[in-house]
Amino acid sequence: MSRDFGLKANSSYFMTCLLSLLSVCLLLLVSLSGQNNPDILKAAHRKLYADYHSGKDILRESAAGKDVDMSVEIVPPLYAVDPSENLPGYPNSELRSIACDADVIVVATPKSLSIELTESNDFLYTDYDFVITTVVKSASPTGLASGTKIVVTRPGGVTRINGHLVSTRVANFPQFQLEQPY
Repeated sequence: MSRDFGLKANSSYFMTCLLSLLSVCLLLLVSLSGQNNPDILKAAHRKLYADYHSGKDILRESAAGKDVDMSVEIVPPLYAVDPSENLPGYPNSELRSIACDADVIVVATPKSLSIELTESNDFLYTDYDFVITTVVKSASPTGLASGTKIVVTRPGGVTRINGHLVSTRVANFPQFQLEQPY
């Protein structure tokens, strides 16, 4: 029996959504292990994207009166999907394998976001505050249920620093849209 959670039927869209949320597992374990203090979480997240160096000091560039706009071609591990690829029919065997190995799979909606600089000040990351609407799979006694709030972190983002527009992004790995279920 198949289950429809209100997601689009497009398999590449579904794959992107599912694989993106699978990346929540590690971050979810951090936030559910008693370290849900926002300052501790931000300090940990500032260190997550050490490989995303742009070579530009965003603080210095924006203080010098410049907007910063950059894109990196790094493919995020495990959960990246190139929408231009001719993907096999659903269900994709690789996706099914990842889903089977996952401890947690949820359908959730981002309600708010916070954009910060990485520790090296040369890239942005975005923390999304998600609210779970459906728990599809939970092999862990984490107490996940509809209405539970989780934080999902993604590389890249768009914000203003020192009054100047700063945009960093990862090719083929778009940011979440607020109020869109994933």
